[in-house]
Amino acid sequence: VGAAWYSLRESDYGQQVASGHQELSARLDELPPVLLKGGAIIPRQKPDTTTTASRRNPLEIVVAFGTNGNQPTGELYWDDGYSIVQNNDFERHVYNHWTFTLSHVNSVNSSTVLKMSPTKIAVSNSFCIL
Repeated sequence: VGAAWYSLRESDYGQQVASGHQELSARLDELPPVLLKGGAIIPRQKPDTTTTASRRNPLEIVVAFGTNGNQPTGELYWDDGYSIVQNNDFERHVYNHWTFTLSHVNSVNSSTVLKMSPTKIAVSNSFCIL
């Protein structure tokens, strides 16, 4: 209630969905509606046929501003793409973890800062950020 929601579907990308009950089109010839709640930051990447091929595609950071003035936040977990975690033993699993926060000062000389903070960096995991 009172939250801002934004469309991630290509045909109406970035448009804010009106509050209250909504009926959204879901035709057979288009992707189903996907909405992002205001206040969220999500990384996304174009998929490919394999994990290796997907990793060559650039990452995109999508920020959805909320209606309550809170800083948008998000996370990214990035592993090697092929290891399997056994028995929920994430401590021994190799992955990288970042948190994102966006702050905006709304004034005459406004500034917006996206902060990307590493929470865990796995030394033996190699990857490339474009």
